[in-house]
Amino acid sequence: MNVFRPLASDGREPWIFRAESPEGLLVGVHPEAMAHALKAEEELLYLLYAPIWDAQPPGLGGKPQAASHAIAVTRSRFVVSRDEEHRGAAPRVWSIPFDDLLEVEIGRTFVTGWLTLRFAREGAMEALPIVFHCTAGGHHVAAAMRAYRRATCARGDWDDDESLSADWDEVWADRVYGLKELAAGVLLSGEAASEVLETQDSTAGDAPNPGLLLLTGCGLLHLRRVDEGIGGWMDFGVAARLLPLEGLSRAELLEPKDEARTGTVLSLVLARHGVEHELRIGLPRQVGATATHLRREPSEPGPQERR
Repeated sequence: MNVFRPLASDGREPWIFRAESPEGLLVGVHPEAMAHALKAEEELLYLLYAPIWDAQPPGLGGKPQAASHAIAVTRSRFVVSRDEEHRGAAPRVWSIPFDDLLEVEIGRTFVTGWLTLRFAREGAMEALPIVFHCTAGGHHVAAAMRAYRRATCARGDWDDDESLSADWDEVWADRVYGLKELAAGVLLSGEAASEVLETQDSTAGDAPNPGLLLLTGCGLLHLRRVDEGIGGWMDFGVAARLLPLEGLSRAELLEPKDEARTGTVLSLVLARHGVEHELRIGLPRQVGATATHLRREPSEPGPQERR
């Protein structure tokens, strides 16, 4: 009988790659970790290996521990294995049911990408950040996010075409560099937005970091520029927050108390198992005036529930 033996690994392979099964991960401790974590009857939608990329992405509040990762997407959960030591010890493994997710964020600078899963765990929100080299197979991470969104969307007949339809051309006109490319990686083929709102990271009049909030049949997407911790000529970063509609507990517009400010704030509260996660998104005042229909009380059904 042939016994599969993964290759030794220092976790610094030069590219991200997809695998069809845990054995296809090939290197290090991840094949065994995934084989144990995935159930025999579980349908595997996407599986990838991401080697160490030792960098600090913007907005994470600190540099994550350098580690390689394997990421699996099934019909109902993420499974992530992390190897920090690369000395043959067992890696850490997370099982994150989609019903526990509060937010999924994917972002990139010129060369560094990040994926952060925020989820409810034991009465608090936990964040799992994954850093990767986005120019060496980062499209696999985006494809895994499309697999996740197809699995959680009410409509089930999406294909995996990464191209955006011409209907989006007007949406991307005069936007910050990189937003369209990032969105193309996570939006599903044929997906349309029922609402498109311009956003700003500050309620000040200069609106330094314009972005977009999209409401589609598969969720809310907040696309924005990110520049915390980036300096010099590489002052570039974009991120997409993927927010599950079924997790949306409250949405309300907050008028700024400072009369010098010209915008308003959209407060989105996501809740899972009693754990709340609030996002505050700046809106230009003229946009905020048109967004009153987004107000939602806890007892009201969400957009997917109304269909």
